[in-house]
Amino acid sequence: MTFLISAIMGGAVGWILFLFFQKLEKEHLRAQWFFALKQIQKEGPLLVWNRPLIPFFGFLFKGGLFEKQARKLSSLLQLSGADRILNPSEFLSWSFCLAWEGILIAALLFGFSFFSLFIGLLVGAGYPFLWLTLKKTERWRLIRKDLPLVMDLLALSVGAGLDMMQAIQKMVKLLPATPLLTAFEEVLSDLKLGQTRKESLQHFKEKMPLPEIRQFVALLLQAIQLGTPLAPVLLASAEQMRTERFLEVERLGIKASQKILLPLIFCILPSVFLTIFAPLGIRFLTKGFEGFL
Repeated sequence: MTFLISAIMGGAVGWILFLFFQKLEKEHLRAQWFFALKQIQKEGPLLVWNRPLIPFFGFLFKGGLFEKQARKLSSLLQLSGADRILNPSEFLSWSFCLAWEGILIAALLFGFSFFSLFIGLLVGAGYPFLWLTLKKTERWRLIRKDLPLVMDLLALSVGAGLDMMQAIQKMVKLLPATPLLTAFEEVLSDLKLGQTRKESLQHFKEKMPLPEIRQFVALLLQAIQLGTPLAPVLLASAEQMRTERFLEVERLGIKASQKILLPLIFCILPSVFLTIFAPLGIRFLTKGFEGFL
């Protein structure tokens, strides 16, 4: 039975390697066309190594059976900024590939027990979802960090005489790529496709449902509709965001000082008492009260 399972696993590995090398050159060209190859490499080796295999299993997840999951995944991919790298069927295909790889690694390391194979399946299939969650959290953190600075630069540019969209275009062109500027680049692309400023900004807000982004878009829309001066409002709003962020850091610091009491009480203090009183206890157990005389 073990020989049969080993033969099946070996055949599966050989088949996957054959498909991998057969598709490698074509997939490399597709990757360069679909998005920059450097962007793939930034996402970690598990995505880079499995990228040529993903299209082979993507058709399994395009049916109506996965339609509901595809809609949810599409929203998550959009919020995390990974929609430029993977679509829902490709994401599920990546999870499928990692699940089989997890099973193979678990079988090689721990044998063909049900528990080890199940753990390998769980870790492999769950990694893409963990990666997506972490990517979303990191993207939103960077957006919150960069938004006040971008608002300051936008206010200075508008105050110098540039149009609002011209100022955004200058920032996208001259500043290093960040998640926020990438989203601005999509706003400019929507404008080139014929959308109005209001529609493109609404789409921008829907892709990043953060309170700071909603406030920022509301200021821009108000300036477009009413013709109010934008620079003073942006500067005041940016300063308010910095103050709120500073207060949030203070709150986190207070919480951290409270949370550190738990390891202090349950780990550090017992070890201190053990270091002080353990020799006394050993002396009492071996010699009794005479050991203290």
